[in-house]
Amino acid sequence: MGKAFTLLCIVLVSLTQTPEAGNTVQPGPGQEASAPAAAPAAAPETAPAPAAAPAASPAPASVPGSPLIPGTPGAAAPRPGVTGAPAAARRPWEQQEIITDYWRHINEILASEAARRERYDRAPTGKYPPPRSFAFDNFQHLKSSDLLRAVNEGIREARKAGQNKPPAEVDHQVKVNVNLTFEYYPMLVSSDADFKSLLYPIQDMGADPMYRVFLIERAAPGVVERSLFSDYFQDNVRQERPELKRLLIKVCGDPIERADVQLAALDAYHALLLDEYSEAMNKDLSIRDYAAKSGKAIAPKLLLEPGDFVPGPDTMATFDRLATGFEDFVAVLGKLMEPNNSRPAEVKLAARRHIERIYGEMHLKDRDSAKRLLEQFPEESLKANQQPGSGQ
Repeated sequence: MGKAFTLLCIVLVSLTQTPEAGNTVQPGPGQEASAPAAAPAAAPETAPAPAAAPAASPAPASVPGSPLIPGTPGAAAPRPGVTGAPAAARRPWEQQEIITDYWRHINEILASEAARRERYDRAPTGKYPPPRSFAFDNFQHLKSSDLLRAVNEGIREARKAGQNKPPAEVDHQVKVNVNLTFEYYPMLVSSDADFKSLLYPIQDMGADPMYRVFLIERAAPGVVERSLFSDYFQDNVRQERPELKRLLIKVCGDPIERADVQLAALDAYHALLLDEYSEAMNKDLSIRDYAAKSGKAIAPKLLLEPGDFVPGPDTMATFDRLATGFEDFVAVLGKLMEPNNSRPAEVKLAARRHIERIYGEMHLKDRDSAKRLLEQFPEESLKANQQPGSGQ
């Protein structure tokens, strides 16, 4: 026992007399020995960055004041690498700092999304399918005013590319470009001003005519097929209906308006009046009860059909008020058909067709005025765009 204790003491004394023992920490598995504290060795400037912390991708050349490359004198300690996609794999609009052409910018987004959808349609090769994204997700960095600018840029590009094409083909392409941009407009609106900014081009004769036609056609339901933009536009029209009616009736009666714009305005204004009329009919309890008992559809012509239905005084007061709007519209249509009006035959014929429809379907307080106009301007005379009874 005494010999073992003596041997242990000798070993401990020999260890305490070793010079490096007090300054060195023995490395564990997988670790490198640290340098003595009394004389630390400076890391050479050319030493590579640690493998556990790879250097981040260098900043683009267009960004001033980029940080020094790790490993050079004065450089800050390297930070962990970016876990997202490298710069080369980022989408074009994510690399672009200043958007100079919003129309082309939108096309870049849509083209990229189309390519991504093709990858989604392929059979997955891995355990998990790729994460899905949607086109509208990539529009969140834009504002509604950016899309208005994109609309005008898309119109200019369509007009420029179609200089040697038939006008009808170019007009169609303009409407396609406008539609492509405006489908994302409802997602970016933030105030009532975003809707009101769409009303100004309707009366602006300096705006592209197909731009105006596109907006006019979506002012009332039933004129064109429904879309996200048309639903948004018509929902807001209900709050601004008097203003929109004022703009449309002005376009309808303008003697120097473009024919295509005026034809669209005639259809939209008629549809707007009809929508207001139908809305009132569907709210009236007496009409709804009669339609349910008789099995007839609720339509404006219901008030003209002979039957057991006798509208009450309140009901008739409502429809007399609405009838005034149709009678004012008939007066505007009548002026379009006058011989001294220089409107083309297609506009005059369209005006007569609207009067025929109103006279045959709507409750009017003054039905004789519409009837006189139909008798005064026969369809054949309007086709020739000549004065009735002239024999020419």
